[in-house]
Amino acid sequence: MESSGVIGDRRRDVLAVIIPAYNEERAIAEVVRSVPPTLTVDDQTFRTVVIVVEDCSRDATYQNALDAGAIVIRHFINSGAGAATRTGFSYVLKNAERLGVAYVATIDADGQHSSGDLLHLLREAVATKADMLVGNRLHEGNKADMPRHRTLGNRGLSLISRGLFGITTEDTQSGLRMVTIDALPAISRFTIDRYGFCSEILWRARQKNLTVVEVPIGVKYSEETLGKGQSNWGVFDLVTDLITLRLIG
Repeated sequence: MESSGVIGDRRRDVLAVIIPAYNEERAIAEVVRSVPPTLTVDDQTFRTVVIVVEDCSRDATYQNALDAGAIVIRHFINSGAGAATRTGFSYVLKNAERLGVAYVATIDADGQHSSGDLLHLLREAVATKADMLVGNRLHEGNKADMPRHRTLGNRGLSLISRGLFGITTEDTQSGLRMVTIDALPAISRFTIDRYGFCSEILWRARQKNLTVVEVPIGVKYSEETLGKGQSNWGVFDLVTDLITLRLIG
């Protein structure tokens, strides 16, 4: 699906960056400010719009994101990373023509992703005309930067996703993704509110025969980031959500 060009009288030249955020007061401002105002690929310049979906945090995440210059949408009930992402997708779809959106990206609020990798995904999107791009953290270049238990955990969840849904993407749980505005409706109606939505999005893309391309990306972990990782109970919930989804379709 082609995303560049013109909608009505307005050119599609915006990359909308959605950041789901919960209790990220320390990192959120830096993550918002790290997104470049423009990105240029093959002489085409894309403007960026940053949209933070603040998922009923108990700290200053909302105000810090607002002060950093993001559009901030606030949940008044903590609903989960999937629900926050769905809210961001809904906002973009409602405002796509007004803003002139060509591509939509998601990025984690904890700073584990480099905003510079947005350019890598955008370059690949323009070059391949793929419907969806997924940042792949599970490659040899990240071996020194990604704790072994995180690597094994993510590989395990990807294997489960492959077994349940036939998804061949190597890093199904990556928070850094990009999709064309034309393909967004096909993946935005996912049902899982928690982290299992990452696999569900890929399944919805597979059901619609969308082209999905993986792009190697970097990763940065801190003690705080690692402390916020999935607990054993959280992984159990994630797998339960995926099995339930597979059973009920």
